[in-house]
Amino acid sequence: MRPSRKRIAARIITTVITVAIAAVIFYLSTQPAEISAAESGGICEKILALFDFYRSAAPEAKAEMLESFNNLFRSLAHFGVFFLLSLSSAFMWKAWDIGWPSSAALITAALYAVTDELHQLFVPGRAFQFTDILIDLAGAFLAALIFFLIFFFRRGRDRRKRNALAKELSEE
Repeated sequence: MRPSRKRIAARIITTVITVAIAAVIFYLSTQPAEISAAESGGICEKILALFDFYRSAAPEAKAEMLESFNNLFRSLAHFGVFFLLSLSSAFMWKAWDIGWPSSAALITAALYAVTDELHQLFVPGRAFQFTDILIDLAGAFLAALIFFLIFFFRRGRDRRKRNALAKELSEE
């Protein structure tokens, strides 16, 4: 049976979103270490500058706070983009009628995390970091788990409604 227009649109939209997120990850991974560190450091410095404790700190303390916050910021960025990649992948695989879309999304994100780190071996100043893969997988796992739980409970709710309706019809 041919998929409906709605299903085709869902497949196209979810695939485009997933590919776009993967492209953003790839683009960010192609930046040499100096440029990447300068960009994230600049963002972190602007965020920290909003707080009095940072503005009033000694220069050595500022540098230490900036380095710590930058490390946290970069880890959260890894977690976040792979959360989004896994979530969009789950919706994409569901739209394509792939069984167990949350598992397929986790596998997709895991493979992309590994290839992303391998790709960074060829970028000046970048390196393969296993800890980045673990952070990426944590974000991907959380997204896949949330997706699974939403659809698991939704499926159960739908089943209870059908059973209640069937019981009601059989009593008539």
